[in-house]
Order: sequence, then structure tokens, then C-alpha cells
Amino acid sequence: MHRHPERPVPLADPTAPQPSRRALLGGAAATAGAGLVLAACGSGTSVSRPVPASLQLSPLFPVKSPHVVAGTPVRLPFAVTNSRNVPQQLPVQQVVFNLEVDGNEVAGSVTAPVRSDGVPYPYLPATLTFPEPGVYDVVAELGGTRLSVPVQAYERTEVGPPQVGEALPPVDTPTQLRSLQVSPVCSHVPPCGLHGFSLAQLVGRGRPVAVVLASPAFASTDADRTMLDLVIEAVPQHPDVVVLHCEVYKNPKDVRKLSDAAVAPLTDAFKMKYAPSLFVANGAGVLVARADTVVDRVELADLLNQAK
Repeated sequence: MHRHPERPVPLADPTAPQPSRRALLGGAAATAGAGLVLAACGSGTSVSRPVPASLQLSPLFPVKSPHVVAGTPVRLPFAVTNSRNVPQQLPVQQVVFNLEVDGNEVAGSVTAPVRSDGVPYPYLPATLTFPEPGVYDVVAELGGTRLSVPVQAYERTEVGPPQVGEALPPVDTPTQLRSLQVSPVCSHVPPCGLHGFSLAQLVGRGRPVAVVLASPAFASTDADRTMLDLVIEAVPQHPDVVVLHCEVYKNPKDVRKLSDAAVAPLTDAFKMKYAPSLFVANGAGVLVARADTVVDRVELADLLNQAK
């Protein structure tokens, strides 16, 4: 049984010092649960405006547990926040990212679009490849200003969840008729209706499959509800993809503290230590796309289309 999944607000505490490269080598950096103050998201235009020196690049992915696998492309979402932890509207439509070690670039540049359609703040989904395990500076160029944050990459054996390019595990998951002792089977209000099949019935059977892991009624932020709402909305536009929803916890109503709850089958089998997450597999059962913690309408459509 895996420990209680991470549920921090996915933004760094602006009052805490940035973790050093040495500290990261000794273990994953910690994030704090500082509340979000949401900025207007706007569409973003390609105009040049001064970028305040106080801005910081904030990871929107788990940093308390191994997450980044070395040697393979990994989608990593970031936000740009100010000194008060407020996500900022960005004056550009895309941002260039680089990986550096000791000030030297170690991989080619990648471009991440600004995404904000249907989510409470803009984010940057950057697909980066870390050449080998170790600590890197992820550097974003924004309006002539360099923003950076240290990120640690690990061996595949140290990172639990399924990775893009691997077979999606055919886990027996709860359905409307077989709860597998998971209660509630759906904590969305009203119930989302995406519990008609077990994942084990679908994986590798010729049809694309998407499964979203989220517990909207038992999360400390709105991230679970936002991701699941967008997935529900997208279902009619992707009739060829079978979409499932799985809850994170098995018995959240039976415990005084959520940290004491048992985890549901998918959380356990996928070795998940955070939520929400979206997994998209093709008809052969191979994971072709994955999005952790945040995804907007535009990116979600792109990810679902990859399964076809």
C-alpha cells in the first residue's frame, strides 16, 4: 500500500528559500501549502514588456517524490509567479526552456506554449529530456529575463508511475456495478458517468483509452475538479476514445484524517503519490500521453488526439 498521495498547492512558498542543488541531491525539495491568489488569465500577446526581477519559475509537478525520469522526454508544467506566490499573466504566447548544469547548457532548447483555456491561471507545459540522473537548472527565457529552478532527474527504477511509451497496466478498477469496496466510486457532483468499464476490460483491446485519476470532493485544491470537469466536457468531441474516471481513495468517508484513508486500486497499482493525473493509451495499450496536475482545453484535445 502506498502512502497518502501528495496534495500540496503546486506552487512554491515565496517566503521559503529556494532549494540548493546540494539539497536536491540529498532528497526531493519540499513545496509549501501557501494559498493561491489567482491572476487574470487573458490570451497573451507577443508584445515586449519589462519582466519584474522578482518573478520566479514554479514547478506544478511533484517535488516531494521522484517524478522526472532521465533519458526520456517528460512533460513538466510550470507557472510564473511573483514574490507573493501569485501566478502571472504572461506577455508572450510561448517561452523557450533550456537545461543547464553549472551554467552550461546540456540539451537543446524547447519551446512551451502558454496555456490558460479553462484553468484558473496560465501555465507552461514544457517537454524536457534530462540526459542522465542528477540535478539540473531548468531555465526559462522570458522577456530577456532568465528564470530558473533546480529539478532532479532519476533512474526509471526510482520513479513509480507508468511512463509514456510503456504499456499501461490493465488494472481492475471500480465500475458502477462493481465498487471493489471503493466508496464513493465517484465523488464528482453530479456523478461523472465515466465508470461504465474497468480499465482491465479496455487496455490493449483495440480502442484508445483515457483515464483520469482525481478525487474532486477530497482534494485540498480545485485541481482535481478542474481536470475532471474538462475531461467530462471533452468526451463528446472524442467518441473514439473510451474515457474513465478513477478516485484516488478507497474509503475517504470512513477516516477522521484523509491521510489515514486507503488508496483505490489505480492509485496503488500505478504507484501514484500525487493527483490529479491523466493517462492516454492507444488501441494497443501503449501510453502515448500523460498530464499531471494541470491541463487546459487546448492541451487536453491534443493529448486525446494522440491516441488515435
